[in-house]
Amino acid sequence: MSYQATAHKYNQRGEIFIPNRTGTTYNIPSNHKNFIVYTGLDTDIEFFVIGSDRKPVDASNITMLASIVHRTSRIMVLHKTLQIINYEEGRALLKLTAAETSLLGAALYDMMITFTDASGRTFSMQSDQNNRIGYVLE
Repeated sequence: MSYQATAHKYNQRGEIFIPNRTGTTYNIPSNHKNFIVYTGLDTDIEFFVIGSDRKPVDASNITMLASIVHRTSRIMVLHKTLQIINYEEGRALLKLTAAETSLLGAALYDMMITFTDASGRTFSMQSDQNNRIGYVLE
């Protein structure tokens, strides 16, 4: 008798939209899938910061913060600053450690990402065509 199994390593990636021009029409991401976090394991989620023209935004003068909120109780579970991987390409990484993912139970969570500019002003980032500022963690 023979047994087989397949294991996959998958990348979790998302786009973050920063409007960098005036106007009312934007070509922003139309959807995104839920991010999956396993309790007690390290998890990396990579983000690509794009502007109104869907090109990378220079992340040199911004600080990004992810806030994770339990969906039903609305309790803030975790705040974490995103690490910038590449400033010119606008690539950022949310690194959740095993200790941090242990705080998350088997439930749905909302993750909001905000950014603070060089002037100290804080803004929300748009994540889909319905202008919801949150992602879903599962």
